[in-house]
Amino acid sequence: MYIKKLAASFGRLERAELSLRPGLNVIEAPNEGGKSTWTAFLQVMFYGLNTRDRSPNADKRRYQPWSGAFMEGSMDLCAGGRDLTLTRRTARANSPMSAFSAVYTGTASPVEGLTASDCGELLLGVPQEVYVRSALIRQGGLAIGPHAALEQRINALVTTGEEDVSCSAVSDRLRRQLNRRRHNQTGLLPQLERELTLVQATLGELRTLDSQLQGCEKDLTATRSQIQNVHALLSRHEAADQADALSRQAEARQEAQAASLRLSQLADQARQRAQRSADALRQAEEAAAQSHPEEKAPGAPPRFSALWLLPGLAAAVAGGLAVSVSPLAAAGAMLALLIYTLCAALLYTRRKARWQAGQDRRQAEETAYQALLDALESARAAHQSDLDALAAAEAGYEASLHSAQPAAALSGAPAQPVKRPTLTRDQLQNSLRTLLGREESLKAAIHRTTGQIQGRGDPIALREREAALLSRREELQAEYDAIALAMEVLSQADTDLQNRFSPALGEKSAEIFTKLTQGKYNRVLLDREMTPSAQEADRLAPHEAAFLSQGASDQLYLAVRLAVCQLVLPAENAAPIILDDALVSFDDGRMAAALDYLLELSAQRQILLFTCQSREAACLRRLHPNACHIVSL
Repeated sequence: MYIKKLAASFGRLERAELSLRPGLNVIEAPNEGGKSTWTAFLQVMFYGLNTRDRSPNADKRRYQPWSGAFMEGSMDLCAGGRDLTLTRRTARANSPMSAFSAVYTGTASPVEGLTASDCGELLLGVPQEVYVRSALIRQGGLAIGPHAALEQRINALVTTGEEDVSCSAVSDRLRRQLNRRRHNQTGLLPQLERELTLVQATLGELRTLDSQLQGCEKDLTATRSQIQNVHALLSRHEAADQADALSRQAEARQEAQAASLRLSQLADQARQRAQRSADALRQAEEAAAQSHPEEKAPGAPPRFSALWLLPGLAAAVAGGLAVSVSPLAAAGAMLALLIYTLCAALLYTRRKARWQAGQDRRQAEETAYQALLDALESARAAHQSDLDALAAAEAGYEASLHSAQPAAALSGAPAQPVKRPTLTRDQLQNSLRTLLGREESLKAAIHRTTGQIQGRGDPIALREREAALLSRREELQAEYDAIALAMEVLSQADTDLQNRFSPALGEKSAEIFTKLTQGKYNRVLLDREMTPSAQEADRLAPHEAAFLSQGASDQLYLAVRLAVCQLVLPAENAAPIILDDALVSFDDGRMAAALDYLLELSAQRQILLFTCQSREAACLRRLHPNACHIVSL
């Protein structure tokens, strides 16, 4: 297979064309002349453009045409003896180079089996990862890194020939499976263990709640038993009260019979007393009527009047007049005045004494009358009291007769004695209230605990889930252990495989590197990371690529790349090899040796050598005129 013509609107390329031939093609272009763009365009034409890349340096942004037009391009090539034309163009702005067609050149007939996603692998014989790591050689990317697809191709050629086996791929898959089961706090096992922990915690809570529920139910049963006991004791109090009542009723019947006699006697006595009190009342009323004082005016007390002194005063005046006549007459007049005055005073004193005696007598009569009135009222009150006592006695007698009859009807037999409880009725009532409150609290606790148990799920289902999780954990742990063991065994097998294909790749690389260095190095060694070391012909120890000069290091990596191409690229497809400034650090002698080897290799497959220098073309024209196709851009 070889490429005949390229046409592109891609990056800085605007409707640019490039014609190629079989064999070695040297394309000269200055810096920023489009060499790397053509290389990227070739890769896109074979394998398509990654439109899912969102990074700032994504190819869909990096190679957007500078003119602002849509990306598009075509490739004419010869494959399997037929000329084909591949076209990729942009149908939608957000999906560049997504419209693909493959037709036979000069016709509109589509090539069956070629699609946008697999045309590169079908035409070149290898997936994109293998082609990029083998045949697409850039100056800054000469080093080769390990990849599962590349490893499969190498294994296929140096071991069994099977391309579906890759230690790296299998190791990656096993590692993914291992991480799927446990990776730090993620994976199936941690998730399962978290769920198992939650289920076991829930079951533990259910066991605790169930224990609490059983304890509450046990306490409730005991409390209800105590309540029954208290009720029984209260019933004994009632029975004792009833027995006492029956005893009292029996006594009451006897007392009622005696009371009937006493009441009849008391009634007779009360009637007699009432009769006597009535007689006494009548007599008191008659006595009061007889002893009632008359209504007389008390009269005014006697007073000493001045008129009584007028005769004495007249006698005194007469005596005074008689003094002038006769002293004896005057003395007689004064004596008469004195006697008259004494008589008047005596008369006044006697009158006042009689009046005071009358007043005292009247006061005594009124006091006696009031006493009679009070005695009358007392007699009336006593009479009324006797009447009331008689009525009460008669009512009590009737009541005793009525109460004695129901009491006698309660029991026909004497009451049996009942032993009264030690605790009083009040103490039992207080205890009953406490027990009833505790019963309600326990029922509320049972209801609450039952709700909590129901809220945590069915214990049977949880135990089944726990058993399933434990079984699944054992399975996953067994798988984890088996995968870990498989990875360990695979690592040992990979080491063995590396020991098998690394020497073959190193031998082929040494063959090429010897030609490129004109015999200075005769041995190449590769480690597990595909990092090469070179050994000089006259030295015992190899040199790592990092300790070589830039030119020698690039030559070593180029030798490994070309060796990989010969090992992994199918001979029947003859995929072209693309080199972008891969010889820029070579000196003239080693450049000429590299061109000789590339010219030799171009007999088997097409080689595109992009270069920013003219010395490669000059060297080929001088040493191998007409042996290659040289294009200047």
